[in-house]
Amino acid sequence: MGFQEINTEVVNEIDLSKDGNTLYTCNSNKTVGIWDIRNELLYPDFDLHDGPVISIAYSKNGHYIATTSIDNTLKIWDAHFGELIHTFTGLCKSKNKLVFLDDINCVAVGNGEDFIGVYNYKTMSKDTSIECKCIEINSFAYSQSTRFLAMSYQEDKIAVCDTKSGLDVIKFNAHTGTITALAFSAEGKYLASSGVDKSLKIWNPNLNKLVKSFRSIPSPILCLCYSSNGEFLAAGC
Repeated sequence: MGFQEINTEVVNEIDLSKDGNTLYTCNSNKTVGIWDIRNELLYPDFDLHDGPVISIAYSKNGHYIATTSIDNTLKIWDAHFGELIHTFTGLCKSKNKLVFLDDINCVAVGNGEDFIGVYNYKTMSKDTSIECKCIEINSFAYSQSTRFLAMSYQEDKIAVCDTKSGLDVIKFNAHTGTITALAFSAEGKYLASSGVDKSLKIWNPNLNKLVKSFRSIPSPILCLCYSSNGEFLAAGC
């Protein structure tokens, strides 16, 4: 697609809309980019934060977008009208990666240190009923189908936690060096991971099995997301 070369800003993360027609990017210039994939169009960037936008996520029900930034905030947006719904303050000024837990109306935010904060966007409050701890969280992903929460930590490790029981499903070494991104397929059967070792790996977390590995990628993949039908995996370098 020719429009891929238009964006000159550093893209920190990407996510796809529910119908797979729109790609959202969070950028180092404090903006969010919106791309019409079918028509190869880039809409004007939205200036949403007071600092570079670190992470973005699109809710599976298609109603909400969440963004975090080094400005120490988590913001929830109306995906249809682009209106700000709520701003959560007091986040740490580190990586602040996030993921929607749609089935319980929450957003989970990894602070890059040792814990995950869970924020309810219906009650506009922090949810303390879910506690997940992991050292040096770099990225994570959630499967609504299985309610598995995957986290990369201590550079090369992945942990998969069952949020229903709070128990670890598996923990394993996945890459050589820092893991840069994680993504679950729509049905939760597969978990994709990428790292600074310039590889992309597909795992079956239920079987603790490596399904496929792609190596010799020209540059490290920084972000991943599956399409809602599970047929496509988008990667940003």
